[in-house]
Amino acid sequence: MKLFLKRRELYPLYFVLLIDIVYYGILILLDPGFQTDDFVVFSHIKKSCSPISFNPKEIFYLFIRPVSYFSFWLDYHLFGEHASVMKFVSLLLFLAFLSLFYFFLIKVSEVTKVRFDGISAFFICLIFSFHADTMLWVTWISNRTELLYMLFYLCSLIFAFNFVTSSKVKLGYLTGYITCYILSIFSKQQSLHLPLLIILLVFILKNSISKEKFSLLFRSSLFLSFVIPVFSIFNFFLYGGRLNILQNLWKKPFSIVGILVYSIFPFGADNIYGYFVNNKYLAVLILFLIFLIAIIVLLKNKSFFQQKHRLIKAVLLAIIFFLIIFFPRIFLEGQNRINSVQIFWAMVLFYYFSSKVVGKRKYLLWALLILYSIVNANYSIDYLKKNRFLNQIYYKQALEFDHFTSSLNGQSVILTGYLAHIIPYESYFIEHGTFGKKNVTVAPSAYFYNAISVNTFKKNGPVVSCLMEGDQVTIRRISDFVVLRYFVENENSLSFNLIEDLKSDVRGSDLIKYRIPHEFMQNKSCFLYYDGCKWNEYNKSK
Repeated sequence: MKLFLKRRELYPLYFVLLIDIVYYGILILLDPGFQTDDFVVFSHIKKSCSPISFNPKEIFYLFIRPVSYFSFWLDYHLFGEHASVMKFVSLLLFLAFLSLFYFFLIKVSEVTKVRFDGISAFFICLIFSFHADTMLWVTWISNRTELLYMLFYLCSLIFAFNFVTSSKVKLGYLTGYITCYILSIFSKQQSLHLPLLIILLVFILKNSISKEKFSLLFRSSLFLSFVIPVFSIFNFFLYGGRLNILQNLWKKPFSIVGILVYSIFPFGADNIYGYFVNNKYLAVLILFLIFLIAIIVLLKNKSFFQQKHRLIKAVLLAIIFFLIIFFPRIFLEGQNRINSVQIFWAMVLFYYFSSKVVGKRKYLLWALLILYSIVNANYSIDYLKKNRFLNQIYYKQALEFDHFTSSLNGQSVILTGYLAHIIPYESYFIEHGTFGKKNVTVAPSAYFYNAISVNTFKKNGPVVSCLMEGDQVTIRRISDFVVLRYFVENENSLSFNLIEDLKSDVRGSDLIKYRIPHEFMQNKSCFLYYDGCKWNEYNKSK
């Protein structure tokens, strides 16, 4: 009977894996090609031919992501220019992740002493599968970094939980926890916080585990936690120009709320995230009202005074938990695209609370989960269509760039253009059918966010004009829709570093003036810029 029960517990997993194979198979067929960052990543891999990147100046800093880099290296040397095959590899990894996630929910039930609910776990896995963020793990090759670090993050958690719940002290589980954590941060550093989370866990479970287990897991996690400041300091020197920590400090609480809401309800994600980040006064008012209502409810609850110490402890632990899982996500850009850890824990908490529902309310909950899964899947498909449409726009821009530069002799410099750092790579792929980079340089430039999509929909002509006098470049805004940002492009490292954000997406600055460094003025045939509709040339000899 016990064996039959275990088999029966696996049936929901089999169904969700089957659904995912069909669902993602269709999505891959709808969007089988490379996109944006893929061209750059594989161009660097083709150029280096090494399974590990040792160049700290390489774009996307893949040398500190050796596991992800090696994965892409294998893709290129096994499948060449076949993007759809690479996406099916990502699908296999995602199915492995989803299987482990299902078993992790069983482990959560065991640790929290609640009965495992296979049907709720089935729907939670479906919701996870259909989320717009996790969908990119499979459909966008470069975003496999998210999938890999989450796969090893989950493995590390499972080993840690098994170490806690095992009848004996098993050092194999402890070794697995440490090894998978290292593999996770070498895939992407978003999982740096895990040792702190485990330390919090062992203190919560201190009374229910042996002193030997507590000591081993605590010391191991404390040792691993020394990795956090090392990577953090290292990343600060790499990404420091993009963080704007002090400048945007007031945004962080609203950003956290926006990410949490998006993690559970991705529908209209840009509006949700942007609302909490950019509308601070109204957001403060709403959060204050919610806090006030919560205080009133607690004060009217007689049991609150009887259990206030226990409740205060629970609230503090929840706050610490959320602060931990948001490190280092809260310091990075990415808006609603790099929230994998937050989505993961939102789904785990979602499962925990749903598994405690009993009686007729359970059937109502399942009905709501079915509806939510359908809406989530529909939104993700629409999200993919939007990305596919934008990729067609980027492809058109790269194609036009390829035709425009084919008659030019020597190196050219791109002054501006949406995803300008991608254009030389995508243009080369269009012309040669393989990975490489056009003989052009992306100069320090003003970056025009949404210039292409605006003009695609509005058909209102150029969004910017450009005038160059000597080394002085003047960009004048024409369209009301464009957001102006300053970026600097390092010619040697080809890395994008934000040096100034004009009052955080101010829409309305008419003029931007900047000087092109002298080294960019040497041995370049001409300067190019994209005005939102077409490529334009300013020849310095004129």
